[in-house]
Amino acid sequence: MSPWLHASNSLLRTHPVAMLAFGALVATASGAASADNVPVEVKVIQSDVSPPSGYSPPWGCSETQPGPGNALHVICVNPEKVATKPPRTGDPVQITWNLSGAGWTFPAGAGGIFIKKKNTWVITADSATQYSATNKRETGKTYSYTVNVLNGTYLLTWDPTIMN
Repeated sequence: MSPWLHASNSLLRTHPVAMLAFGALVATASGAASADNVPVEVKVIQSDVSPPSGYSPPWGCSETQPGPGNALHVICVNPEKVATKPPRTGDPVQITWNLSGAGWTFPAGAGGIFIKKKNTWVITADSATQYSATNKRETGKTYSYTVNVLNGTYLLTWDPTIMN
């Protein structure tokens, strides 16, 4: 056993305050590596108007677009303006988009979420109804992104915002 570990074990056994401080230090160090996750709800709703009833801020909705059966649909996102808020610039951040709406999926490949001028954002298609993007916390950068959803041959799109 290294002398440092032996000294730490002795100190932790005899000093409860030191044990708490050591535990807090370990928790802080391990927590720093995990990303701040911002969940985003994406819903596709059949509606003749935008926004549909009950979808006021923080929801944001696209204009109406034709979908299956020539019915009008909107893409609604909550929150409309995604804000990342980890403690420090440079800390990891993650955004996870979860899609709901009967028959709607994100297009296969990298077409469901597209961040314009993405710089260091890494976008992953987790499933047909979930996408995620990771980056490091920046100070005040704003990104436009496109949400693409598909139902059969009907493709709907919308461009909300990320504030990182």
